[in-house]
Amino acid sequence: MNILIKQGRIITPNKDFIGDIYISNGKITNIDTHISGVQQNVIILDARNKLVIPGGIDAHVHMHLYTPAGYSSDDFYTGSLAALRGGTTSMIDFVTPNKHQSLIEALKERIKEANNALCNYRFHMSITSWDEHTAEEMKQCVEQYGIRSFKTYLAYKGSIGIEYDELEKVMQTAYKLNALVTVHAEEGDIILENQHKFIQNGQTSPYYHALSRPADVEAKAVEKVITLSEKTGCTTYIVHTSAADSIKKIKAAQKRGIPIYAETCPQYLLLNEQVYQKAIDEALKYVISPPIRNTTDQQELWKAIAEGVVSVIATDHCPFNTYGQKDVGLTNFTKIPNGAGGVEQVEVVVGGDRAGVEGVVPLEHQGVGTAGQADGSRHVDAAVGGQVVETTVRRTRGNQRQVHRLRTGARHGVVHLVVARQVAHGGPAVAC
Repeated sequence: MNILIKQGRIITPNKDFIGDIYISNGKITNIDTHISGVQQNVIILDARNKLVIPGGIDAHVHMHLYTPAGYSSDDFYTGSLAALRGGTTSMIDFVTPNKHQSLIEALKERIKEANNALCNYRFHMSITSWDEHTAEEMKQCVEQYGIRSFKTYLAYKGSIGIEYDELEKVMQTAYKLNALVTVHAEEGDIILENQHKFIQNGQTSPYYHALSRPADVEAKAVEKVITLSEKTGCTTYIVHTSAADSIKKIKAAQKRGIPIYAETCPQYLLLNEQVYQKAIDEALKYVISPPIRNTTDQQELWKAIAEGVVSVIATDHCPFNTYGQKDVGLTNFTKIPNGAGGVEQVEVVVGGDRAGVEGVVPLEHQGVGTAGQADGSRHVDAAVGGQVVETTVRRTRGNQRQVHRLRTGARHGVVHLVVARQVAHGGPAVAC
């Protein structure tokens, strides 16, 4: 299938111009101001007055995530469909083993859960405990399955959270493997103390969720993570950075040459803590961790993006139904499942606010060392103003179906270069 995208405004990290893009058999073969003399049987998409941008990479999503309130309300099919609808074409989800569960066993289970994904995806491997097998299984993840990033949680003590001495062991092992460690940086013990105090005092509304996780709870954890990164030499990535003081510490560490990267999310850029003042059935929709901060924090995040201190905007997409899931915590904020959606809206809401399309492209498309295929291949498809042409560039390891279809619907005048793929059940393309 051959496609010619005509006279769109093409945005790349380095250029902004009006031109054409020719795609042959799923690969971009030519980009020029005007392409003529193409062969017959070409689908021509008129991109005049539309933007043409690369498909987005969301480096932080949680599809079909189990919680006491049930699974997050997007599985890999509906979540990837939403992602493609918004122009995000590659996503990185998580394998989250139970404590002391084999990483490889958990990975194989997660592969089955993800087999209906429509877009390109990969996994971070979460380390939720440390035992005599963990280091060897981390090595297997890297060398056999192509997973080069490991997620750790300092919050959520008693479930998936780990201690700092365990984090240090993860970092030491990752350094030897030339792998990345990502960290949810909040002081879990302090959070538990705060939660217990508020609940005991009858302070149970979502407002106290935010108060139980103040900005310094994040900043203190960030500071300790920076110390461990410097000690071990491990390249470290702080997820969903939300606080101005955290940014200050990360910026100083980067200036000292410590290999620290920062991610933030649209909710921290566009909302403020006033959302927790809403009626309870509205406020609970905003129970996420870390919580939404004040406008000072917000301004510092925008500044950090402009300065390059924050390298990635990702969504932490993890939606739950308001009724039947979020509302289980109407009388106890600690029971509200943490998370909200965003994978479909990220390019529109961030690009339409202060980053602009020129800013969104480099932020969303730098990658974190985990995008692409296990065998190094890339996918290129195209979407124009809601007409999505989905195909795979080439076969990868294992069984893979080609997907060819057009989908219509207004998409805010944006053309996306889209990745769309589907792995057949049983195929070993685990890291794709």
